[in-house]
Amino acid sequence: MRKRNYFLIILLTLFILFGVFIIARPHYDCELTSGPHYCQLNSNNPRVLERIASSFPEDIQVKIGGSVLNLRQDLISTEENKKAMDLASGIYSEMSKKDGWSKLPSSLGISYEKILKMNFEQSQYFLYIPQNNPERVIVFLHGFGGNFNSYLYLLSEVAESTNSIIINPSYKQGVWDAESNAFIDEVIGEVFAKLGLKDLPLNLIGFSNGGLIIPDYMLNSNYGYRNIIGLSTYLDSNKYNQADFIMKIKQSNFIYIYGTQDERLALEDSFKSLNYLRENNIDVNSVGVEGTHLIFFENREEILNTIKSNILN
Repeated sequence: MRKRNYFLIILLTLFILFGVFIIARPHYDCELTSGPHYCQLNSNNPRVLERIASSFPEDIQVKIGGSVLNLRQDLISTEENKKAMDLASGIYSEMSKKDGWSKLPSSLGISYEKILKMNFEQSQYFLYIPQNNPERVIVFLHGFGGNFNSYLYLLSEVAESTNSIIINPSYKQGVWDAESNAFIDEVIGEVFAKLGLKDLPLNLIGFSNGGLIIPDYMLNSNYGYRNIIGLSTYLDSNKYNQADFIMKIKQSNFIYIYGTQDERLALEDSFKSLNYLRENNIDVNSVGVEGTHLIFFENREEILNTIKSNILN
């Protein structure tokens, strides 16, 4: 009798999950209209874990992830984790009240695949198209944990103010490796082909882990960037002193935005990297913002305004 009850409970749970999956099924679209879009390279279909993750509100997934992270204080302190969760909660609350954002599918299934060591080919990216005719493109490389919808939401303000298309590739769990270089370029190429874009200036933003790949990506990319922004990221002087890298970004402006209380970054070495660039006549703008590694969320307006002013230069 007890075994039968367990079976019924499991069956009921699966039925409820299936119902949520069907009822709350998100709209997977990559329409060429203004606003945020969930896209797949070559019109691929989202995989099972991606679909399951998109059937549950992302803010709940973030809260669960935050609870799990409390067990890993070697990665993030309890205090910083709580602060991150509070900031994220406010952003997701805003998103839930705005058309087009509340039903945007989540890409966190890709992070779960990485955690489960499922090494599938990467194909998902987010796209934001401004209401006015686009004048520039911003490529945003996300940090560790995953490509949260909140990143695109914050950057949408920059997109509308600067008439920029936002291309936001999702890569594994934010662990950008050598294979990510071709993936980023492939996503850019597809967006340009779909929208019929030509000669629009490209701008690159690497946030946290997404900024670590900047030197390797630039050395392997087929694209040149007008502005390269390292946001809350470490600039490894061994990589920024490479002659090939410096030659590749000769025509770029380099902007470094960091938190003055950011204890995760080796700021002294990062400043050494900036000096290498200056010595080679590359236009460098270093902006220290009061706050920690979370300045993108802590000092949201200041960060967004800094990005806008540099993108418009």
